[in-house]
Amino acid sequence: MATRIKDNFNLNNFLPVDSLKKLQTLLYDSTVGLFTHCQRTLVKAAKIEVASLYIKVVQNLRWQFLVLTGLWFVLAFLAISLVVAPFMVVLFAPIASNLKFIFVCVLSIVDIAVPAFLLSYFLSEKKWMQFSKSDELIEKVLKGN
Repeated sequence: MATRIKDNFNLNNFLPVDSLKKLQTLLYDSTVGLFTHCQRTLVKAAKIEVASLYIKVVQNLRWQFLVLTGLWFVLAFLAISLVVAPFMVVLFAPIASNLKFIFVCVLSIVDIAVPAFLLSYFLSEKKWMQFSKSDELIEKVLKGN
């Protein structure tokens, strides 16, 4: 009786061999497709994570540079005698006091405005993003390349 049941439930009676091969191919292709999709998603996530870490490193480097620049600026103020010396020369120069006043004002503006402008220009976050090429990295990661 066991052989009779076995013969009645033979898979060849239910599904042709061609259908089984198609099913096997379909399962294989779907598994490979799922694996490829997961792999792409993980690579994209890894790229975004690496880009964010790179941005954080650039931000930390910028802050360290700002601190060092601030310390340098303080050191420059400690060396104020280099700025005061030209004023003293102008003060004791044998020229009219109106010209001395104008020269001192121009020298003061140059001594304060030029370094302030240069510092604000070179320490801006936009310049640091361009300098470190972080903006290109962000565009590349977000486009998926």
